[in-house]
Amino acid sequence: MSNGNGVSSTIAQAVEAVSEKANEVVEQAKAKAAPVVKKAKAEVAKVEKAAKAKLKQAENSPAGKAVKKAVSTAKKKVAAAKKSVGKAVTTAKSKLGAKPAAKKAAPAKKAAKPAKKAA
Repeated sequence: MSNGNGVSSTIAQAVEAVSEKANEVVEQAKAKAAPVVKKAKAEVAKVEKAAKAKLKQAENSPAGKAVKKAVSTAKKKVAAAKKSVGKAVTTAKSKLGAKPAAKKAAPAKKAAKPAKKAA
C-alpha cells in the first residue's frame, strides 16, 4: 500500500511551479509599468509647478492684493469686536454684582457608628 508520499511530492512541485510563474508575471508587470509610472510622475510634477506659478501670479495681482488687504482688515475688526464684547461682558457682570461661582463643598462624611460591646 502507498503511504501518500508520491502525492505530497507532486503537490509540492506543482505549488513551487505556480509560485515561480507568479513571480515571473509580477516582474514582467513591474517592468512594463515602470515607464508609465515614471511618465505620470513627470506629468504630475509639471502640473504642480504650473499650478504654483499661477497661484503666485494670482496672489501678486491687484485683485489678490486686495483680497489679502480685505482679509487683514476683517481680522483686525474681528479682534476689536471680541475685545469690545469682552469689555461689555465684564462691565455688565460688575454692574449686576455677579460673583464667580463658588465651588460646591464636598458633602460631610457620616461618622462611623461605634461598635457595640459584647455582653
